[in-house]
Amino acid sequence: MKKLIFFTLSLLIASWQLQAGEPCDITGCDGCGRSSAWYMNTEGIFFSAINDGASQSFQLQDVNQNIALTPAASSFDADEFTLTPRITLGRTGACGWGVQARYWQMNVDAGQGYAGPFVTPASTPSISVINGNAGLEAYTVDLEATRCLCLFGQDFLGTFGVRHGAIEHSNSQAAFAVSSGGDNYLLSAFNERSFHGTGITYSLSGVRPLRCRNFSLYGGTRFSHLFGDNESTASTSVFLGSPAGTAYATNSAIGSDNDGLFIAETTAGLQWAHGIRRCNALCFARIGFEYQYWNADDANATASSFAAVGGSSLAAATATAGELETHFVGLGLSTGFSW
Repeated sequence: MKKLIFFTLSLLIASWQLQAGEPCDITGCDGCGRSSAWYMNTEGIFFSAINDGASQSFQLQDVNQNIALTPAASSFDADEFTLTPRITLGRTGACGWGVQARYWQMNVDAGQGYAGPFVTPASTPSISVINGNAGLEAYTVDLEATRCLCLFGQDFLGTFGVRHGAIEHSNSQAAFAVSSGGDNYLLSAFNERSFHGTGITYSLSGVRPLRCRNFSLYGGTRFSHLFGDNESTASTSVFLGSPAGTAYATNSAIGSDNDGLFIAETTAGLQWAHGIRRCNALCFARIGFEYQYWNADDANATASSFAAVGGSSLAAATATAGELETHFVGLGLSTGFSW
């Protein structure tokens, strides 16, 4: 529910805020008669990445005891809030045109171990997930031309350029089970979805001054269209040991395509700015919401492994690597300086 509230507020505020504008002296855009200037922004964004495109399932059966355990499905995602850095460095000229470079990266790894009671022989086989891991890596590198625009009587900063980006989700699970008939089961499943590509990116941002001195509201939106490799992989393995013998099976699947990735971003919040007259510079700080939406066509991959011993015991594991669609929802803190 908190993530949904963050998303809704950021969209509402940003959609209204873009009607205001951004003073050129805040961004280093000098279409208002100032000399050329350098500017640098450093940001820390607490993002939660929401994705539900992967699943694993495990199944056991003991024919001698006439017992069948329905598939136990499990999924585990790296959706915890994580601090991610973004750095912007640019220069703008007196004519209002300029250039800037931006870099953003997010890395998160989450794991869970078996927290329940140890598996012991029982009248019914039971499955216990003993280990689960989920990882996410995403980054973007931008090189853009910038332009200070006058719209609705206010100054906006518009950008257009090239973006290289990538995103990768990975999930793995391991499970163990034992039955009273002496059967031991060890099952594992792994899946990964990724995209790497290059394309175009463009944005529009603005700032609206408040009556309170040095404070403003800011907002912006950005769209990117990347083209590259979209790939999904899945693999599974099953080991079954029983008094009648042992069996082992493994399997894997790959789905790939040359595809496009669409990225939409919006941000809105509060800004404080202060001019330094002695060196003709400006410093500012911001706090606000940010939302990003990443999506590419599905390149599905499903793998299943099946093992049986003596027609009396069997085990199966299935892994599915599904959608790449990801929602990044978060809170951003940033500082900047132009001179």
